[in-house]
Amino acid sequence: MTFLNNSTFDFPGLSKIQIDRLVEKILLQYQPDVLKGIKPFDVYSFIEIIENELDIVFDFISNLPHGIEGCISVLERKVFINASLADDPIQECYLRSTVCHEFGHVILHLPLIENYYKQQNGSFAWLTSAFNKLI
Repeated sequence: MTFLNNSTFDFPGLSKIQIDRLVEKILLQYQPDVLKGIKPFDVYSFIEIIENELDIVFDFISNLPHGIEGCISVLERKVFINASLADDPIQECYLRSTVCHEFGHVILHLPLIENYYKQQNGSFAWLTSAFNKLI
C-alpha cells in the first residue's frame, strides 16, 4: 500500500470490531460508568486525561475552515476543535463525538506518523510533498 501514491507509508487498517474493542478498553480504564449507562461521557475530563498522559494539547478555536469541526496537527501535537461546539450546550453531543473522533486520529495515526518522521531523519518533507500533490 502506498501513501498518497508516492511513498511507502502504511496505515494499518483496523476493523470496526477492533476499534470498538479499543474504545471499550479506554472507557473501562477512564470512564467505566459510561459503559454501565450510569453517566454520560465526560468530554472535559477525557480531554484533561489526554493532555496529561499523551502530551497532546486541545485548542478550542473559532477560525477552522467552514465545515471542519476538528483536526490534528502532528507537528504541534495539538487537537483543534471548533469553539462553537463548546460554547453551545445544544451541541454537547456533537462536541463529544468530535473530540472522540479526533482522539481516534491521535491514538491510531499519530504514533505511526511520528515513527515514520523519525525514520526520515526528522523531516516531514515526505508529508508536505504528498499533501502538495493534492492541491
